[in-house]
Amino acid sequence: MARISSWVGAVSFAASLALTATVAQADALRAHTTAPGAAPNTMTKLFAKYAEDAGIDVQEIEGQKLAKSMLLLGEGKIELMPTIVGQYARLITGTGPYKNLGDKGPEIAEGVRALVEFNAATQQFFTWESTGIKTLHDLKGKKVYVGPGGGGAGTDIEEIIELVTGMKPGDYESFKAPWGEGMGMMRNGQVDAMVRIAPVGAAVIQEFGLSKPIRFLQIEGDDLTKLDLYVKVPGRSISQIPAGTYEGQTNGDAVNTFSFVAGMGINAGISDDVAYTLTKAFWDNIDEIKASASFLSTMDPAKPFSVLNVKLHPGALKYYDEAGIAVPDSLR
Repeated sequence: MARISSWVGAVSFAASLALTATVAQADALRAHTTAPGAAPNTMTKLFAKYAEDAGIDVQEIEGQKLAKSMLLLGEGKIELMPTIVGQYARLITGTGPYKNLGDKGPEIAEGVRALVEFNAATQQFFTWESTGIKTLHDLKGKKVYVGPGGGGAGTDIEEIIELVTGMKPGDYESFKAPWGEGMGMMRNGQVDAMVRIAPVGAAVIQEFGLSKPIRFLQIEGDDLTKLDLYVKVPGRSISQIPAGTYEGQTNGDAVNTFSFVAGMGINAGISDDVAYTLTKAFWDNIDEIKASASFLSTMDPAKPFSVLNVKLHPGALKYYDEAGIAVPDSLR
């Protein structure tokens, strides 16, 4: 009888451990993010680090297409992700990668809320110097990697090329694949040019310049004017890649390009307490965060919002109100 009792006790203890593990796993916030090397990935890792220090477990799921992830966030199938402001605007209006959603776009968007705003990344369109490609007009008949299939990056690049040159895929060969595969295609000579969305000075781009000379495609004059409509999408702005940013960079002058603003998005159904804790944990460690990632160095706790168009989660709003930080009415 003693042996039976011991066996039952052992089984009960094991079952208890399994149940505890299951509960802990279920309680983890699932966070979609990009491949390593991109600003949204770095931001997600930083958010996860300080969230876990505050007692909230975050499960990072890398290599995701954020345009698709935003749908999952709005539907409550994940809990966290970097939300690109321009993509959110397209979700609300049912345009770009969301053009087939119809009236469902605004409905899904209601499930998306934000915690903080940050500078997400910069479009960096480059080629090997040896190709002779200098502008978007030179891409006719060339092979071009534009970003992951089904994501927003490829749609954006194809839109930019068409607005500036009138060319559509077919006038040039447009290749879509995960970021890592695209970089491999560039290294192996399978494409003539590629775009990589990353912070200016990113190591994932520097590695190309260390192997042989690279040139960033310039957009200036009338070509830049043609993109006025593109820039008007919320969260986008004209920025520059300074000459000499990368070893092996052959551009003698700064190159015009585009940068994006994002928010750390959270599902609207997450409790106010969790959203409050996540927001507080981030801002309580902002000095350390700014020191660890250059693209976050301009974040100002006194002025944390510029163009964010995703309403704040009530828990995040509670933090900002308690801290005496001004929040635009549009985010409440």
